[in-house]
Amino acid sequence: MTHGVEKISAAAARWKSWKMKIDGVPMKKPRPLLALFVAAACFLCGANLTACPYSIRDSAFIGRGSRVPFRLVFLSTSTTPGNDKLAEAVKNAAASWLQDSNVVARVVELDGPEKNEVPTELQESYSDNSLLPAAILFSPSGESLELGQLELKDKPLDTIMELMGPVVESPLRRGLQEKLVKNWCVIVFVPGTDKKQNAEALSGIELAAAAVVGKKTELNKSIDTAPLILTLDPEKAEERIVLWSLGVLPGEGEKERPVRALALAGRGETRGPTLEGENVDAEKMGELLEMLGRSCSCTTSPVWLIGKAIPLTWGVEIRAMATLQLGFDPLDPEVLRSIKGEKKKPKELAGLGGFEEFELGYSEVTIDPIPAEEEATLQAGSEETGETSAPQKNETPPAQEAGAEPQVTTEGSPATVILIALGAMFSVVILTGYVILRKSPQS
Repeated sequence: MTHGVEKISAAAARWKSWKMKIDGVPMKKPRPLLALFVAAACFLCGANLTACPYSIRDSAFIGRGSRVPFRLVFLSTSTTPGNDKLAEAVKNAAASWLQDSNVVARVVELDGPEKNEVPTELQESYSDNSLLPAAILFSPSGESLELGQLELKDKPLDTIMELMGPVVESPLRRGLQEKLVKNWCVIVFVPGTDKKQNAEALSGIELAAAAVVGKKTELNKSIDTAPLILTLDPEKAEERIVLWSLGVLPGEGEKERPVRALALAGRGETRGPTLEGENVDAEKMGELLEMLGRSCSCTTSPVWLIGKAIPLTWGVEIRAMATLQLGFDPLDPEVLRSIKGEKKKPKELAGLGGFEEFELGYSEVTIDPIPAEEEATLQAGSEETGETSAPQKNETPPAQEAGAEPQVTTEGSPATVILIALGAMFSVVILTGYVILRKSPQS
């Protein structure tokens, strides 16, 4: 009994001694450096959770430039000869030529309520009924290319078919869709009038294209295929629409013309500036090709995420090929929402390899998906006026339908998982160090 009391007394004494020792230790002052480390861990983890898993090159498969269509407008009036057959002819021709393309066709009567869809200056230019019917192609940004007057007397469908074909097809565009998927990008080389400058520029482009192979993107993916170089002759009439859509159509009476080069990616969209004259060299082209590998995150200027588009078809087979190559479905609306552009100040464009003010200039833009009501209006207009639009591939098809194309989501993509894991590990290390420091009186 006495022995037990002694044990209890000894334990109580040890407890009292330990408590006095703890109480005697002065309270530790807050450690600003540690607080900064913890804050940094939280920031990194949060950044990893929201980092964009796509490159600038990927954004050309997703971008709004291919979702906002070109508009092929046929101008007429209710009294124009052949007007009664025009809408039906446009509808049938569009079903053949514009299926799965980024071009929609529409008849606009200049004496009808829809005339305001055409700029006032063009309404005035075609106010004389003898100039109608006529066709005008509008780009997604609203620029116009007049395609001329139409003869509808004998075979209106044949006339419309003949005009509509070159809008989406040309020698340069045959097989281009597959080339855009398989290669890092397609470099479009537009020769100038100086043959020596052309040769030097082409040599520099070839060097840059070869040098980019094997390099890593900002998302740590290897560039395995070299860019493909295609020459676009500015003198070829069959490429007039491509030249116009890319902003390199020669002006009337132009005698001297500089050499130009640009990068085409995804569904036929430009990324980066159009290099011109002395700027078409290995250094500038190399910088452009490497920039295509940057992440389309908040650190990237939005001018790199939106560019000019060319009229091009994009069918189910090409979509499946792109999905397999990219690892995600580029036409998924959720994918488009993930690359919304961030507004930037001019000073934040530093470090873009000298491209901080290319042809688009400084602007504050946000890449948003097309509102559902806008698409519904577009489709309704097609049905009422004979306009035929490409199927809206950015709408997710019903799941499990017979023969339905499998949907690939970005949830759980390797890049996102790795970033989240790194953020979590960093946080654990910091918190563990904090606990050790708390327990050590000597720290």
